[in-house]
Amino acid sequence: MATNLQAASPPTSCEGHILFAGRLIPRKGCRWFVENVRTEIPIKIAGTIWDEKESEVLKHPRVEFLGPLSQEKLLSEYRRALCVVVPNIEIDGDFEGFGLVAPEAAAVGGVVLAARTGGLVEAVQDGVTGFLLASGEPAEWESKLGEIAAWDYQRRHEFIALSMAKAQRRYSWSRVAEEVLEVYRSR
Repeated sequence: MATNLQAASPPTSCEGHILFAGRLIPRKGCRWFVENVRTEIPIKIAGTIWDEKESEVLKHPRVEFLGPLSQEKLLSEYRRALCVVVPNIEIDGDFEGFGLVAPEAAAVGGVVLAARTGGLVEAVQDGVTGFLLASGEPAEWESKLGEIAAWDYQRRHEFIALSMAKAQRRYSWSRVAEEVLEVYRSR
């Protein structure tokens, strides 16, 4: 996870686009999301191409490919997006681990929408640090996108402030270090 997740305060506005950050591989679900979730909201993709078939999504007219970003630029993109999507799809024999994008984005002020699958169910506190949605169910994703796009400033600010506080506390390196140290002390 990024080492500098602390942000001074919740972002005051967003740019009205969706952000996907990660490797372009089938399990991450970026291509599935773009092709199946019906929305007019533009999508920015930050990351690397690992699968040429998945890279076909970059030709979609709503997609802007940012490529790999520095940590500083990625954290800024999380904050500027309407929401950060982690739309993983289930593929036999290919399991998602913890999913660092979700807590990292929440900790700096991103509104996270993640698939309810694999390690993402541990990475996102549903309704607190983001929202867990059914993997592979476009209608549920469309509904939540519409809801978030309709939030007024106050609703957005309140959600992000709580999400940031919870994610920073839950995923801080100091908390992790304390818990690891406690394990060693108990032996």
